[in-house]
Amino acid sequence: MLKYGSFIKKAGRVTFLVSALATSSQAIAFSPESLDASFYDRAAAALPQNIGKLIKNAAPQPHWAKDGHLFWYKREDALGFSFMLVDPDKMTKQPLFDHVRLAEKLGEIAGKPVEADALPITIKTLASDGHSLDFSYDNISWRLDLTDQSLAQIETDEPPKGASPDKRWRALVRRHNLVLENLETGEQTTLTSDGANCYGYGEPLPTPSEAMAQADGPDDDKAADIFWASDSRRLLTYRIDCRDTGTLTLVLSTPEPTKRPKTATYPYALSGDTHVPMASLFAVDIGTKSLKKIDLAPFPELYYGGPWLEW
Repeated sequence: MLKYGSFIKKAGRVTFLVSALATSSQAIAFSPESLDASFYDRAAAALPQNIGKLIKNAAPQPHWAKDGHLFWYKREDALGFSFMLVDPDKMTKQPLFDHVRLAEKLGEIAGKPVEADALPITIKTLASDGHSLDFSYDNISWRLDLTDQSLAQIETDEPPKGASPDKRWRALVRRHNLVLENLETGEQTTLTSDGANCYGYGEPLPTPSEAMAQADGPDDDKAADIFWASDSRRLLTYRIDCRDTGTLTLVLSTPEPTKRPKTATYPYALSGDTHVPMASLFAVDIGTKSLKKIDLAPFPELYYGGPWLEW
């Protein structure tokens, strides 16, 4: 199932807040002079980022082992968070590892205390048999043996950005067109040929800092903004048409090392604009190395970045 989202969702949340405040104002009569800080505090408490703190584990994200028989997820609680292991076949759930022991080991490595209920690790892979776990801590890769809780540093060959889950493929953007690369052979297949400036494939709308970095010249090759299927057989991406969108210009007054001002112009839609960035979705079949437009009408993409997609 394909899901997508854009700034429309954010706008919807703002509208909800404004509507809620408008409704409450009808029930409570007050003059502008009576609006003290407590009114603003109550309004801020209704913002999504604050309401979200009151609801924990509403939509846990499962991370499956390679063979699909086990998964782990992050569970929040009043003290912090922990990691849980689930075996759907056995209908069991348990802590993924001994959080206290791992915190002690990481504290010895770092030379400072590490909280067991807020472990600063990034889990990468869970072994199919559930006996080991690879994670990164302090930019170093580690393997935790889940049978005896022993820890060992490991060397990893990190796949490039945009690589498929099976690490055999990656998608990149070259001169606004989508290119598929076989990471085992190095063979590259150009999937599109009609990409253009402000109408490229897999290219998100730039942030101000990205626009300034691109002012020195576009990258020859860069990772495409894509969304791989878990079986690495397909991927999703998009194409944003911002050719008629209004622009903003940034000025860096004293850049290093020249000291001469530098400018960067990038697309940015404003309220009331007729022409706004419009996104279309595409799917790529890796087996046939073909790209197909998804039968969905183009939709506005009104902020930095690109559409959010999920299989």
